[in-house]
Amino acid sequence: MIDLLIDVIKNDRKHPYYDRVCKLRKKYTRYITGEDMDEEMKQFNRRESIEEFNQRKSITKHITKTVCKNLMKPQFKIPRSNGTVRILNHADQDKEKELVAILNKFWGDKTLDEWMGQRWIELNNIDPNAFCVIEWGDFNPEKERAMPYPVEISSDEAIVFEYKNNVLQYLITRVESKVYEKVLVRYTMYGKDQAIAFQEIDGQDILNSVPANEGEHFYMDVPYYRLGSRVYEIITPTPYNLSVVPAFRIGYVRDLYTNGATFISPLDDAMPIL
Repeated sequence: MIDLLIDVIKNDRKHPYYDRVCKLRKKYTRYITGEDMDEEMKQFNRRESIEEFNQRKSITKHITKTVCKNLMKPQFKIPRSNGTVRILNHADQDKEKELVAILNKFWGDKTLDEWMGQRWIELNNIDPNAFCVIEWGDFNPEKERAMPYPVEISSDEAIVFEYKNNVLQYLITRVESKVYEKVLVRYTMYGKDQAIAFQEIDGQDILNSVPANEGEHFYMDVPYYRLGSRVYEIITPTPYNLSVVPAFRIGYVRDLYTNGATFISPLDDAMPIL
């Protein structure tokens, strides 16, 4: 598991359709939000100069945001439909109440149903190749229950994954965070039984203390891994042993261009008209 993660980091590996899904996310975002729509405009008149083209962009009123909002409205009606039925049963009534209480706090102060009826629909339209990873904080399994919550991984951040017979085998993410004006990277690999993370370190004391040769080293009993000038702390949380990867992809409309390996937005058919 760790060898695969190191190989991905060293060789900057991405899944085969990475560029396509990132391009689609950017395109859907522009059309649905209306932001940066000038980038979608093209010169179609050969006699139109650059100055005239820029002027046309400045006076054009983009309406794609309004059109897309109207196209999305029916999707938000589905969770409120009387035809939607949620069934949750457990032989132990106390445990059923306990489970309901956990699901009621799935999305902060909102329920799992509210996340599915709002945020999932938004993501499905704007970034269908994003992943939702289910995480939870530290807890004492002898006294407490895990409190799961959703972590959104954009299509830009989901860099490598593998499916076998439509079952996710693992997911590797690359997430950037800004710390004191410096961008640090965290790579995480989610497997079926355990997750492992490589968190880039900025501390000069640690950078100077970790040997210059590539590989795993220990400093103050903490494992680090050096790759060139970058040093990563190796983080291995307690194994969850679920036998499944605690993540799922957002989309459901398969992209025929990739033979169904990726997804497109439900609004994709409207893009040529827009």
